Amino acid sequence: MAASGPVAGAAADERAQPVEMRRVTEARASKGALQLRHLNFALAPIRIEAETLLERGAARVAGGSVFAQPMSGFGPHWSGGAQLFWRDPEPGATLDLQIDVPQDGAWRVAIALTRAPDYGALAFEVDQHPVRTGFDGYAAGVEAPFVVELGTFAMQRGARPLSLMVNGRNPAASAHFVGIDHILLSPAGD
Repeated sequence: MAASGPVAGAAADERAQPVEMRRVTEARASKGALQLRHLNFALAPIRIEAETLLERGAARVAGGSVFAQPMSGFGPHWSGGAQLFWRDPEPGATLDLQIDVPQDGAWRVAIALTRAPDYGALAFEVDQHPVRTGFDGYAAGVEAPFVVELGTFAMQRGARPLSLMVNGRNPAASAHFVGIDHILLSPAGD
């Protein structure tokens, strides 16, 4: 199994729209000879609704409990009208999500998280590689999901772990809850 990890020099650029490239062969007849030409077709980045990971058995929690929480009462900002809600985790608790990577390569990973008065602080790992960026989930009121760019990682095709670890809370927060709207997986490009 080849090693995977952060890609050196990779920078997140929110303006870029990286896409997955698929190679297709086109055959053309030219002056009696058959010519083959490879064409690349682009597909959109992959958006994974976090609450669907529960349905697929792709979420494992060590500390607290997880369930799909309807969010329509807080506004229209949550895709699918729901989030994966992690209730009652304490510092040191972990939530492991299995994300499906469609092909080997460099992938940008981002996660959309809710902020609220009772939400905690998080650390992350992508494919067992620690992420430098953390997240403070505290806000005075419930806020629409905030996208956290976790970085670019060399990953192999298949189910790869995205781990969230509760590492404390803002002094103003009343608990360590966590709300995950979606995960974005985008090929880093050619």
